[in-house]
Amino acid sequence: MIEVVGGGALGSMIAARLRRAGAGVVLVVRSGNEEQRRRRVRVRSRDEEDFEVDLPVAARSGGTGRRAIVCTKAFDAAEAIAACVDKRPLVLSNGILALRDTTAPFMAAAATTTHGCYVEDGTIVHAGFGTLWLPRNTLAPELLAAGLRPVEIDHREMTERLWLKLAANATLNPLTALLGCRNGDVLPRAEAEVRMVCDELATLANTYGVSLSADTLFAAVEDCVRDNAANFSSMYQDVKHGRRTEIDALNGWVVDASRRRGLETPVACADLLQAIKNL
Repeated sequence: MIEVVGGGALGSMIAARLRRAGAGVVLVVRSGNEEQRRRRVRVRSRDEEDFEVDLPVAARSGGTGRRAIVCTKAFDAAEAIAACVDKRPLVLSNGILALRDTTAPFMAAAATTTHGCYVEDGTIVHAGFGTLWLPRNTLAPELLAAGLRPVEIDHREMTERLWLKLAANATLNPLTALLGCRNGDVLPRAEAEVRMVCDELATLANTYGVSLSADTLFAAVEDCVRDNAANFSSMYQDVKHGRRTEIDALNGWVVDASRRRGLETPVACADLLQAIKNL
């Protein structure tokens, strides 16, 4: 049995694909959001026919012998990890590097993905097929069967991939929200801002012992744009619907971490942080 914690676009998509592949799945959602203990999920993508599945829904993690995949927002992730730490959860929340500063069991659970999806008229649109990067010895056959393209990597590569993911999140998420556009429309309109953020991230990463150039980080953003050009970022969706964003765990963490490490305030990240807060 696999628990998918978080009923947003990513969590629902992963749970639906696992269910379609025959895995035992429970979708754990925020208390009060249960819908008669079952949720009908429809998934649409460009690469395959639409499909629908019924997912069992629960308000809390439970049961023994279960595994967990945490797909909550960054500000809910620490609580979600603590609730299912005995299940060695895989954590796919944005802002994972910020979580590392505050959540003790985090590093063994850190994973990341380049799949992209959003909700449109009640349907999960799987707009970008990517890869699911997992720590060593955590690959479950159900993830392969579900077509989520899982790949196991070692601790060093995972750390680098978390920085690459942060580069994409700290640029595409706020810029799509501010520009009101899909991921694929960002670079033609804001390449200079993206490069400035990547410069700041490269400087900060070096203080953590992670040697990634600004060009490497920018290339990661380009890869994410290519794989998810048609996707609307989670921050775009959050701003559109008046929900709390994850900006504090992304650009906000870059600003705070830079100051703690004696670096000058990263101007581009600080500007995007303030622009989203103003918005």
